Amino acid sequence: MTPKKYLLNTIKKRKRVPKKIRSKTNLNNFIYKKCLCCVELSEVLSVWNELQSKRMLCDGIVRTSDGELFYIHRIVLCSISKYFKAYFTDCLGGGLNEIKELKLDDVDSPSIKTIIDFAYTGKCKLTEENVFNIIPVADRFCCFGLLNFCWKFLLQKINPENCIGILKFSKHYFFCIEIQNKCWSYICGYFVEVYRTSKEFLQLTKQELSQILSDDRLNVNDEYLTFEAIQIWINFDPDKRKSDLKDLLKCVRFGYMNRNYFYKVVKLICYNEDTKEILDLAEIIVNLKHELKPIEVTSMTKPRLPFEVLFVIGGWTVDSPTSVIETYDIRSDQWLMNNNTDIIARAYHGVALLDNLIYIIGGFNGTEHFNSMRCYDPTTQTWTEKAYMHNARCYVSVCVLNGEIYALGGFNGYARLKSAEKYNPLTNQWEMLPSMNRPRSDANAVAFKDKIYIAGGFDGTDIMCSVEVYSLSTQQWVYVANMNQCRSGLGLLQHKGILYAIGGYNGNSRLNTVEKYHTDKRLWEYTNSMKTQRSNFASAVLRDKIYVIGGFNGSHTINSTECFDPNSHQWYILTDTKINRSAAVACVCKNLNNAEIYLYSYQAKLTEGKCNAEHQREITASGDDSI
Repeated sequence: MTPKKYLLNTIKKRKRVPKKIRSKTNLNNFIYKKCLCCVELSEVLSVWNELQSKRMLCDGIVRTSDGELFYIHRIVLCSISKYFKAYFTDCLGGGLNEIKELKLDDVDSPSIKTIIDFAYTGKCKLTEENVFNIIPVADRFCCFGLLNFCWKFLLQKINPENCIGILKFSKHYFFCIEIQNKCWSYICGYFVEVYRTSKEFLQLTKQELSQILSDDRLNVNDEYLTFEAIQIWINFDPDKRKSDLKDLLKCVRFGYMNRNYFYKVVKLICYNEDTKEILDLAEIIVNLKHELKPIEVTSMTKPRLPFEVLFVIGGWTVDSPTSVIETYDIRSDQWLMNNNTDIIARAYHGVALLDNLIYIIGGFNGTEHFNSMRCYDPTTQTWTEKAYMHNARCYVSVCVLNGEIYALGGFNGYARLKSAEKYNPLTNQWEMLPSMNRPRSDANAVAFKDKIYIAGGFDGTDIMCSVEVYSLSTQQWVYVANMNQCRSGLGLLQHKGILYAIGGYNGNSRLNTVEKYHTDKRLWEYTNSMKTQRSNFASAVLRDKIYVIGGFNGSHTINSTECFDPNSHQWYILTDTKINRSAAVACVCKNLNNAEIYLYSYQAKLTEGKCNAEHQREITASGDDSI
């Protein structure tokens, strides 16, 4: 009898339980067995790991250069490495004889143990010291899962002191283009910290340094920083590097260097026969820029792309909500309207930024109070729907802490809320949290050092000056020192450990006052006031300055913008936004690959180019080819 017939006969002979008996059977007495296809990978790995640790059912040996033996299951190592699969199955020998022992004369036992640990558990113990030894071994044996694990670990540990070394190390490996791009972006984004603290920076070649200094994405607020980096690099080995100064000066964008600095530092220090030609040209550029005269666009006059882009989204215009996005070009002090508006217009919503994704939370459109959340990706310029909150919330306070979004208080159309919830982007789920001590709508919140601060707001009866703090460790809300003024519709931002409470409404009038809270002193004190009284405005920190945009001044929505310099304690008037709005939100995206599309200066060039092309087509069509 064939196996197929035997199986069919067995199925036919199997006794069925009568319906009457089945209906009376207590289901709790049945033991439900999990199907093999439903077993989680972690359970399978756990069994394999236990067997390997006890040397049970092992069918292979790996022998290292220091003489240590590892008893393994060949199928487990084959599952993570094409190299091991080819070796143990004797692929080169035609697969006639399986091989049971692998002898490695040039690999030490710690490296092989790491590979084996990863094969059996899906993880391994990495440090900043051993990861550079493990990557070459993992690459040699084609353990791509372990390689990805190592590269992710390195990117989490990247800092100004090691980013150049990681970039150079990654260039030895073919499948590391993404890693190299991320390292390069980090170097450009945190260039000032890199050249001031990194010993690796001093070891760059002239070509490598030129490549960094020539990048449009180099994050320098002023070109004197570029020159300072050149000085530090040359002074490390002046005898050999002094001759490189001429070529490196060509990388400086002199059109964006302070005129006084050029004359008192650059020209004074560097002017000689070798640099005369380049510095004479630089002097012309600096003076033309100072006199606000037009300059031909060259490598020395081209503006760099900003490392940070300020977005303002949604809000309330004259009599309706809007979904308009505006971005701020800090180089030209101009606002640019963006076409990638959401399908849903909303105001009095919250905003959160995670991994350069902009999350728009809750809000109100004039008729409906939202519990929805939308996500805008500035890189792909697309909107997506995310999980809904448990409660509808407009006038909601939002902040980000440890990779999660917190939505606090608000108004659901019926009552002011004291409930709170948080969102995990990895699971796309909201989770309820302990409620605040008081209901708060139209308040504002900020995160700092594993704590969430929420200040002011309206509880349905009173405008408040109280401040509450939520601690992740205790998961409790406690009161801290009150603000000096009651405020709803205020701005609350954190900068270098200091909280700033800005503007708002005190029940009688809109405010322009500003007070700051030292988290160590636990004390509120006044600082210089804004130029304009406003509430329900958008606010964000951009390049170490606090920006406030739009709002309501007591009679109408406004479009005025100003920024506060915490160092000088002064407010400065900036260019107005394109539209008047209040109840909007603002956030700052860093290191966007396509930052230029959000810049006024770039779009102006495109428009000019299109106009010139249209004009040329008209000339061609008319037959007039004269210049």
